[in-house]
Amino acid sequence: MDRRAFLGLLGAGTAVFVLDGCGGSGLNLVVVPNDWDFFAGQPYRLSILLANNAKSGAPVVMDAPVILRVGPHGGQLGPPIKMEVHSVGSEGQPDYALTTYTFPAPGTYDLEVRFKGHTATTPQPVTEPSASASPVVGQKMISVPTPTVADHLGVNPYCTQQPPCPFHETSLDVALRAGQPVALQFATPALCQSRYCGPVLENLEAVSRGWAGKVTFIHCEIYTNLTGATSTKPVQAYNLQHEPLLYLSNSSGVIVDRIDNLYDQVEARTVLTQAFGPAA
Repeated sequence: MDRRAFLGLLGAGTAVFVLDGCGGSGLNLVVVPNDWDFFAGQPYRLSILLANNAKSGAPVVMDAPVILRVGPHGGQLGPPIKMEVHSVGSEGQPDYALTTYTFPAPGTYDLEVRFKGHTATTPQPVTEPSASASPVVGQKMISVPTPTVADHLGVNPYCTQQPPCPFHETSLDVALRAGQPVALQFATPALCQSRYCGPVLENLEAVSRGWAGKVTFIHCEIYTNLTGATSTKPVQAYNLQHEPLLYLSNSSGVIVDRIDNLYDQVEARTVLTQAFGPAA
């Protein structure tokens, strides 16, 4: 089962996992990275979900400390790191655990997670940021028109959230030319393979008011229509390999943060504050 399918069971991509022997406890722990691309050489948002293999991959409620250790595959693990537990709040959406970690070099690393006395490990490939198919932190945003209320650019519906989200007033290319800081959310609530697009878009909308007038929030759908057969031009321009994905860029159009996959309102507020200053 690939990671997209497995995350779909969680209410979420290819995770390889090692299970501990839980002997009748009812918990067979599986570590599922809450991300798609892992990069070396810079502080990295390292986020994971937990699933219970004894219950067909059902998400685990993180109601106890989640402890992470990281090391080269098959080698010595580093010191324990207590991860922050985040609750998305949307019905059916799993908790996730978060920390910041710097992988020293590309390679395969073991992520060992301990929860309620059980341990599970997943080997995770880590690459140079330059190997990413899509833009990364430090690179420039790609200036491309995005569908707006006034001009759908052939995307129907221009927003699959119901009712449509308010992030379709300004096209991305217009905002970048005007030197506006941007929060660009790629997501398709109606067709999302991970089922996370709707929740993250709702979370971004809920916190965006604090940065109204300071940041231009833009949502771009993944497909041109509900058949899911053709990607929108912005998705093609950014060479997106997955969704959802959030980009934050400064007034010079430089990407200052990127969040892959699931995030909650607490994390959204944190990254917006770090990128653009405190909310009004």
